[in-house]
Amino acid sequence: MTMNRLAEQALLDWLHSSGRKPLLIDGARQVGKSYLVERLFGPAHFKRVLKLDFMEKPALRVIFDGDLTPDVLLREIQLVTGQRFDVEHDLLFFEEIGLCQKAIDSLKYFCQQRPDIALVATGSNVGLLGSFPVGKVNRVTIRPMTFKEFLWANDLSLLAEVLDEPSRRQVSPLIHDKLWQQFLDYLFVGGMPEAVAKWVSHDQNIDILKAAKAVSRVHKTLLGDYKDDFAKYSQGQSYSALQITRVFDSITTNLMKERDGAAPKYKFRGILPGNRGYEDLIGPIHFLETIGVAHRVYIVEGNVRSPLRAMMDETRFKLLLHDVGLLNATLGLGYAEVINQAYDFKGYVCENFVACEFIAAMHDKQDQALYSWVSKRAAELEFIIEGSDNQLIPIEVKSGRSTRSKSLSTYVKQYTPQKAYKLTGRLSDAPREGVVKELPLYMAASVIGD
Repeated sequence: MTMNRLAEQALLDWLHSSGRKPLLIDGARQVGKSYLVERLFGPAHFKRVLKLDFMEKPALRVIFDGDLTPDVLLREIQLVTGQRFDVEHDLLFFEEIGLCQKAIDSLKYFCQQRPDIALVATGSNVGLLGSFPVGKVNRVTIRPMTFKEFLWANDLSLLAEVLDEPSRRQVSPLIHDKLWQQFLDYLFVGGMPEAVAKWVSHDQNIDILKAAKAVSRVHKTLLGDYKDDFAKYSQGQSYSALQITRVFDSITTNLMKERDGAAPKYKFRGILPGNRGYEDLIGPIHFLETIGVAHRVYIVEGNVRSPLRAMMDETRFKLLLHDVGLLNATLGLGYAEVINQAYDFKGYVCENFVACEFIAAMHDKQDQALYSWVSKRAAELEFIIEGSDNQLIPIEVKSGRSTRSKSLSTYVKQYTPQKAYKLTGRLSDAPREGVVKELPLYMAASVIGD
């Protein structure tokens, strides 16, 4: 089974770019960074991939203890690994480079002295490092698999094509039902590649419960691995792994204190013993963001204007997980509950899904922050984004088939945007013209850049 990734195109663009620098691929652990390099990109464009894995073999770090001149390093790497490196046809791959600071430092010299060497590095904690060769690397961020990539993995590429250009393609009720079923499956499975692999390796027509149990085991293991990583990556920080874990767990407990609806503003009190506010939690929250497992959605209030960053208050935000499957696992939801929509947190789960789809689709935008909006009279929209012409685009998320949108109507009446979106659990038969366009939730990614 091959799981294709949208990021393959970004790597191909890098390979053929002028003034190419070493490429750093960052992202949370287990989102498929090494798979992308070793199984997809490397074999397709190089004869061989010469790999140094600093997590699997920490002893390899000694290679970088001396001279960081690329020619010297390359000679040492070949001697230690017993593999020859052909500059014209091979790819040099540093995996989990964040565990070797001097390997990070060496990227500067590869950029300056040997730009002809195709060098890719991956890392899960590079944002936490004290020293980084700014301006000497190209960067790509890998995230959990999107809904489109999930369809690809399930050998449903034709169905995935329906997600493209939704404004020009009316979906039939039959196709909508197929996409909606896959969407519900995705809400349970999520986009962590190992969970997706377990799901697609079973015949869902026969072994659906067996597949669901296998996915749940993967989720449980991944959550445990993340907490182990908190201890590994927090060494030298001013906060402890236990504090990070408490904040990570609070993402779910914040949601569970509310009932179905929009995700609530993140509440600071009671997370850590004695903490009173944001300043006591800023370190652990930044840590979770930096290693890619949590995302903030900043809340802007009142008379909204562009640029949204100018209205941002870093203490007012929602905190969401980077993967909707892991969110359901932390909420304790099983497969039957998710596909039957028989639980209290549908609004939060769908909002988290949309946020992840937006972030993945915004990979080439300078400001990747997400924003939501509240009025002074309690109207609330889950998202508001800036279009290419700096026009603000309001977006309301509805988890079910009810599409009453008082908040969106309030915003449209007050600010007269050029376009607005409702993302819902139904297939609308209304024409996709005018200011407000209604789209099924599974088409969320198409909103970015539409």
